[in-house]
Amino acid sequence: MKTIQNGMSLRSGLFVLLLALSLAGTANAQTAFRGTFQLHDTVKWGQAVLTPGDYTITVRSTQTPTQAVVRSEDGKTAVIVIAGTFGDSKPGKSALFLTRAGSQWVVRSLNLPQLGVSLVYGNSRESDQPELLSQKLQAVPVTMASK
Repeated sequence: MKTIQNGMSLRSGLFVLLLALSLAGTANAQTAFRGTFQLHDTVKWGQAVLTPGDYTITVRSTQTPTQAVVRSEDGKTAVIVIAGTFGDSKPGKSALFLTRAGSQWVVRSLNLPQLGVSLVYGNSRESDQPELLSQKLQAVPVTMASK
C-alpha cells in the first residue's frame, strides 16, 4: 500500500514540475521584448505617473492590443500600459519618446526597431497630430535586456 502511495506521490510531483517548466517556457516564448531604461524626471505614461529611477519594460507581444509591463527596479511601481496604435519603427535604437504636456513629460511612443514597430500612446497616431510633430521630443534610450 505504501509503495502505491509513494508511486502516486512521485508521479504527482513530476507532473507539477513538468507543468511549471512548461509554463515558464511559454512565458519566455511570449516575450517579444524586454529592456531597461532610466528616467531623470517625473513622466506620465497613460494613467500612471513614473518617478525618476530605473525601470524594466516587458512587451509580451506586438499583437493588438499591445501591452507593456513597466516595473521600477525598487519594486514599488508596476503598471501595464496599452498602446493606442502602432506604426513602423523609426531608424535607430530602442527608445521612449517623451513630449511636454504643459509642465509634465508624457510618453508619446516606444520605438522598437528590432521588432519593426513603434508603439504609440495616446488617442491617435503621431502623424495625425501636426502639433506633436512640431514639438521637440526627448528620447530616453531603452537597453535590450540579455536573456
